[in-house]
Amino acid sequence: MHPLITTPALADRLQRGDTPRRLRLFDVTQHLRPTSDGRLGVHSARSDHAAVHIPGATYVDLQQ
Repeated sequence: MHPLITTPALADRLQRGDTPRRLRLFDVTQHLRPTSDGRLGVHSARSDHAAVHIPGATYVDLQQ
């Protein structure tokens, strides 16, 4: 699997100030946590995004 953009290329664009005008970043992080019945529950990571994220990134909650 190839990323849409490499980490060094993203860092370069952020340093040049290309976001958010020409670059859109979406954080879709979700957490898998065990439930009482042994399955995995999917939980939003919105609070993680609020605490720390790549400048200009928008959080998209896949559970909503």
